[in-house]
Amino acid sequence: MGLRINQNIAALVAARALQAKQKALVNSVEKLSTGQRINSGADDPAGLIVGENLRAQTDSLDRNIRNNQNKVNQLRTEDAKLGETFNQLHAIRDRALEALNTGATDQAARAANQTSARSSADSVSRTLRGVDTTGEGVDSSGLAKIGRSLEDIDLSTSAGAQQALDTVDSAIEELSTFRGNLGSHQTNTLEADIRRESVEAENLRASESAIRDTDFAETTVEFVKNRVLLEANVAALVQAKKSSQSALQIIKSSGVSSGESGSRGLLGIA
Repeated sequence: MGLRINQNIAALVAARALQAKQKALVNSVEKLSTGQRINSGADDPAGLIVGENLRAQTDSLDRNIRNNQNKVNQLRTEDAKLGETFNQLHAIRDRALEALNTGATDQAARAANQTSARSSADSVSRTLRGVDTTGEGVDSSGLAKIGRSLEDIDLSTSAGAQQALDTVDSAIEELSTFRGNLGSHQTNTLEADIRRESVEAENLRASESAIRDTDFAETTVEFVKNRVLLEANVAALVQAKKSSQSALQIIKSSGVSSGESGSRGLLGIA
């Protein structure tokens, strides 16, 4: 009969349990360190898919919000330009009124008013040519026409001054309407979309957080439990190995390493 030595089953069981608890402890540490319950597809495959879909929707909304905010900023910039244009138009109007009040004989005053009005008209025309809000959703193609209508202002005669006054009043009315449309589009469309999409993005983030994020109280309890169990498994493995080593020491001291007869009786070997 040959020598048969049974496996140390207790040590194998303890080693497997130790490996499992080590993995669980590492998983708990990862959750606590990243703040996320799902760090890989293995953690929760279905949850990962849902979370990624929610994140994609949130990213899309964030892009829309940024784009709309850029449009709002652009509209504010263009509106500020138009606000300065109103100052110039009112200056031209003042010059036209002065030309009407000075009389036809005061040529020096008319010439001065003409020079001032032409300068303001040129400034308005340049500004209006540079305003472009079409890309932001408000058609601004008609602004250049308003600017061109001011190019022929002539305050050298009373009739010309009256025509200039009518032209300026028409330009002020048209620009007021345009600025109203600009403000309406900014408030009722762009900013309304920003508010709506911001709320939607916030709700999506909350949903993703509920799926992905770590419950720190629960995970901390799990971490402590796994650490205690790990220490217990280490102790069990050490004890199992000690038992095996004790048996081997007994075998060695009985001289089994050089023969078989003594070991059969000691270990019950068949």
